[in-house]
Amino acid sequence: MARAYNVIDSDGHILEPLTLWNDYMDPAFRSRAPKLVIDKDGKERLLVEEQVLGSQQGMGGIGGVGARQGVVSAETMSYEEGRPGGFDPHKRIPDMDLDGIDAAFLYPSMGLFAGAVHDPELAAALCRAYNRWLADYCKPYPDRLFGIAMLPMQSIDHAIAEMRLRAAISVSVAALSGQIRTMTGNCTTRPTTRYGARPRISTFRSAFTRAATAACRRSASTGSKAAARSTSSRTRWK
Repeated sequence: MARAYNVIDSDGHILEPLTLWNDYMDPAFRSRAPKLVIDKDGKERLLVEEQVLGSQQGMGGIGGVGARQGVVSAETMSYEEGRPGGFDPHKRIPDMDLDGIDAAFLYPSMGLFAGAVHDPELAAALCRAYNRWLADYCKPYPDRLFGIAMLPMQSIDHAIAEMRLRAAISVSVAALSGQIRTMTGNCTTRPTTRYGARPRISTFRSAFTRAATAACRRSASTGSKAAARSTSSRTRWK
């Protein structure tokens, strides 16, 4: 019996484990992998290519589920104290069940800073590593967790190559980072958008409308009805 997708989280986020780069990155690039560091103000931030990135509250708040309700303090918690389900899919599913969420489309967290990388080769290596890990994260629950591949927008050729790799293993969605324009002054989305139709990979920037539509179409193709709407997951995971 096909699963019914009644509630879809179209803007979910994972929390990248600190071991991701060592476990999934090509050996030639591991020495240049992002590092979580303590900044001068005592806050955790991301060190990438000698750039220190992160908000005023630091990286700890990324997984601060409950901060809006005052349950936790996003300003004082560490990154690794984030919601366990962000790191572990087996712990995410019970949270989704608690919120009544049938499926989630998953974006990066630390990976959102990939647009700050200037070297296209390094950017491509970071995306490959992240996408490999994301595939493993989603694998136990293929009908509930849908990973959105990260593309190295610093290079059209690298972005297309990554899309081909993901299409070959049945990844159907990839994200075009809107931060690449502001971080590097270079925006190269059009050719990859055109390419997206050929391997049947969807490339989108409007998470709710397009991701939810994709899931609804998938559900409809199996004969079940789906209605996508915003959920409490926005509070639980962001």
